[in-house]
Amino acid sequence: MGAAIERLTPGAEAPLLTLRDVRAEARTYLEAMLVLAMLPAIAVAQGFGDLQGGASAGARQKSYVTYAAEPAVVAAGRWSVVEVHLRVAEGFHVNSHAPKSDLLIPTAVTLEAPDAETKVGAVEYPAGTTFRLAADPGEALDVYTGAVVLRVPVTAAAGEHVLRGVLKYQACDMKACYPPRSLALAVPFTAK
Repeated sequence: MGAAIERLTPGAEAPLLTLRDVRAEARTYLEAMLVLAMLPAIAVAQGFGDLQGGASAGARQKSYVTYAAEPAVVAAGRWSVVEVHLRVAEGFHVNSHAPKSDLLIPTAVTLEAPDAETKVGAVEYPAGTTFRLAADPGEALDVYTGAVVLRVPVTAAAGEHVLRGVLKYQACDMKACYPPRSLALAVPFTAK
C-alpha cells in the first residue's frame, strides 16, 4: 500500500488518496491528453481535412503531376523525337525548367538509354507561362500549368526500347509550395 496523502484541513482522520491512486489518476490524465493532442495530426494523415476544417489537397492528392508517354515509332538509326505529356493538377503550378530565381526548384527530367546503341539527347522543355501571386504581384514566376509536352531526341537501333528516368518538380498552389517530389518515368518507343 502506498503512502497516504493527508487532508490539509485540521482534524482529518482518513487519507483522501494514496500515492498509488494519485499516480494512476495522473497517468490516466496524461494518456487522455496525449490522445487529444494527436487527434488533429491523425485526422490530417487520414485525409479527413486540414487543421482549418477544410479539405486538405495535399493529404488526399497522390500526385500533383501525372504523365503519359504513348508508344512512339521512330526511324531506326536516325535522330527522332519522342514526347512525354505531363498534366499538372488543376489549381496547382510547377516551376518551369528555368525558374526566374535560384531559390525556386526547377522542373527537371533525366532519362537514361536502355543500352549502348540507344542515345538520348537533351530534353526540350516548352517555355513557361508568367504567373503572379496575389500576395506579391510585382514578382513574376515562370511556371507550367495544365498540359505540358516535353520533347526527347532519341536514336536507336531497330527494335523496342524503353527510356527510364525521373521527373523532379515542386508543386505550389495559391497559398503554399509543397515538398519537392519525384515521379518515375518510362517512355516506350519502337525504332523501325
